[in-house]
Amino acid sequence: MTSPPEDTDPIWWARYEAARLRQFDVTSYLPKGPQATAGSLVFAAEFLTKCAGPSSEFTRAAHRLAVSLSPWAEAHAMADVLDGWANFQETGLASSPPFEVRARIEAASDLMEQVEILLSDRSVHPAAPIVIAGAALEERLRALVLQHGCTPSGSGIDAYGAALKAAGVVDDQEAKQVTAWAGLRNRAAHGEELDTLTTTEARIMADGIQGSWDRE
Repeated sequence: MTSPPEDTDPIWWARYEAARLRQFDVTSYLPKGPQATAGSLVFAAEFLTKCAGPSSEFTRAAHRLAVSLSPWAEAHAMADVLDGWANFQETGLASSPPFEVRARIEAASDLMEQVEILLSDRSVHPAAPIVIAGAALEERLRALVLQHGCTPSGSGIDAYGAALKAAGVVDDQEAKQVTAWAGLRNRAAHGEELDTLTTTEARIMADGIQGSWDRE
């Protein structure tokens, strides 16, 4: 293969190591070429631990192969794992959020479109856009919880906000903002003090969700 790129591209190294492993003879009967040893597979296992992460299925597969009692027979299989990881990276799937995360983000965006329609109608009571904005916020927070692997104590805006704060995903000010919006949403949803709710509050909440929480 050609010399490695100056930035030591992980995908290049995965391909390079896969090609090296495929040079080993994996036949068990009268091998004609060099055979891999346990040490030959260690690089791939350590490489994937660092680049794919210890919880990745690619890493787990690599470690299962690395501790095989017949490392010479696993060299080509390890090469397949490395090439599989490289393919996964090149397709962009590694950086793409899981389907449920994307679905919740899309749902939140759809809800916020409804909020804007309601806010533009002067005949609509502000409770309506506030409730829908709260639903959008809940979807967006749930997406962040899933994306960052948080474990909330329950469901709902308050629980998701607390879990994100505990994980360091949001700061104190953002957590307070979430709590305030949860309270506003609850007032509107439960019909409490409806005469005190204003379109201005609804607009501030909508703009805040779009600006601060409509993010990856």
